[in-house]
Amino acid sequence: MQILNSILDSFYRGKETYGPIRRILDLILSISLAAFLFRTFYFQYEVLDITDYKGAIHFFLDGDFIIPFILFLISHYCTQFIGYLFFALTTTRKTTKWIEQIIKLKISKSDLEFDVRKINKTGLVTLPPVNRSWIVDAYRALKSILTEKQWLDAENRIRLQTEVIRKNFQLLFKALVIISIYFLWTVKHFNGFLYAISLIGILGAMIFLWYSYTVMEVLPTLIRKIDTEIQKHLNEEKT
Repeated sequence: MQILNSILDSFYRGKETYGPIRRILDLILSISLAAFLFRTFYFQYEVLDITDYKGAIHFFLDGDFIIPFILFLISHYCTQFIGYLFFALTTTRKTTKWIEQIIKLKISKSDLEFDVRKINKTGLVTLPPVNRSWIVDAYRALKSILTEKQWLDAENRIRLQTEVIRKNFQLLFKALVIISIYFLWTVKHFNGFLYAISLIGILGAMIFLWYSYTVMEVLPTLIRKIDTEIQKHLNEEKT
C-alpha cells in the first residue's frame, strides 16, 4: 500500500516545484487574456519603460491601473469558474452513475467462478477454482496487511490527488482558451498545424485527467463495497 501511495503521489502531484510552476503558468495565461481584452475593448497599449519610475508612479496614482486590474480579475476567475463548472458537472454526473452501480453490486460465488474461467481462458495466468475457503483466505491475508488507519490514509491521499487533478484540468482549460485566441486573433504566425497539435495535446490531457478523476473518486466506494461483499462471504463461511 505504501508503494502504491508513493506511485500515485509522484505521478499526480509531481515534485514540489510543480505547484508553483502551475500557479505561475496560470498567472501568465490570465495576464495574456486580460491584455487581449484590453486591446479589443479599449486601445493598443504601450508597455511602461522599466526605467520610467515617474510614469509607473502616475500609472498607479492616477488610477490607470484599475481597468487592466479588473480585466485581469475577470480573465482569471471567469476562466477558472467556467473550467471548474464544466469539470464538476460532468464528473459528478459520471461518478454518481458509477457509485449507484457499485452500491447495487453483488458478488456471488458463481460470479467469481465465471471471472476466473474468463481469466484462465486468456492463458496469461492460471487461477485456482473459486471456493469459500479461497475467498476467506484472500480476505484474511488482505486484512492482516492493511489496517483501518492505512485505508483512511489511502482515501485521504486519493482526495488530495483528485484536488490536484482538478486544478490541472482548470489550467488546461484556460490554456485551451488562450491558445485559441493566439491562433484566431493575436499571433499571426501561429499556423493551423501548430494549433492542431496543441489542441490535440491539451484535449488529450484533459480527457486523461477527467477519467483519472472519476476513477479515483469512485475507488474508495468500490473498495468499501468489495470489503462488504467479502465480509458477507466470510460470515457465510462461519455459518
